[in-house]
Amino acid sequence: MSSHDSPERDRTTTDADRTERLVERLVDDAAASLGLFSTYLGDRLGYYDALAGASPATAADLAAATGTDERYAREWLEHQTVLGILAVEDADAPAAERRFSLPAAHAEVVTDPDSPNHAVPLAQLVAGAVKPLERVVEAYRTGAGVPFEEYGRDLREGQARINRPTFRSTLGAEWIPTMPDVDERLRRDARASPTSGAATGGRPSDSPTRTSRFAWTATTWTRHPSRPPGRRSPRRASPTG
Repeated sequence: MSSHDSPERDRTTTDADRTERLVERLVDDAAASLGLFSTYLGDRLGYYDALAGASPATAADLAAATGTDERYAREWLEHQTVLGILAVEDADAPAAERRFSLPAAHAEVVTDPDSPNHAVPLAQLVAGAVKPLERVVEAYRTGAGVPFEEYGRDLREGQARINRPTFRSTLGAEWIPTMPDVDERLRRDARASPTSGAATGGRPSDSPTRTSRFAWTATTWTRHPSRPPGRRSPRRASPTG
């Protein structure tokens, strides 16, 4: 048991303390949500791709490279720097002259669709998850469901992209072979139709790589998937540890 969960602390914690902690948590959650949507913009607009491996760029440079507005590009660059995702070379320079870069250690996370550390699709997935929010509110009132198609392209693409590294490596190499009858049938069908099957969920790539540190199902996402899903459908799979 950690110190902040100890009975001694609980006995000395007042209602005012609990109120304050909840306020702080909600403020932190709101800030994190805004940061995630800023990351969504960087992914969607190609900002990360433009910065990856390039020389430090001004807002004008980034806007020109991506066909976007310089003012908005500058706001995004500043926000991402505050979040710690980007670095600024000359913070004291006038705003229009500041140069920003994407650290090499961060590039894999936001630009490499086949990396096991490619976490940026989570931003797209979450953006899609809130798209039909009014329909979800109504569903809670009526007990009706919300059709999957209401969540739109972002949820579908985000789910596909976050699963891509695992599906392109572990699915065929490790998981399916644990089901010999399914494995044999898929191999037989592949021999009969060599073009069957397609990769999805990211930029085109010819080579399967490593297992993703993230996996998404219809109900939750988890880090470090390590067990094969057995015969359960991927959309109904339980979280793996």
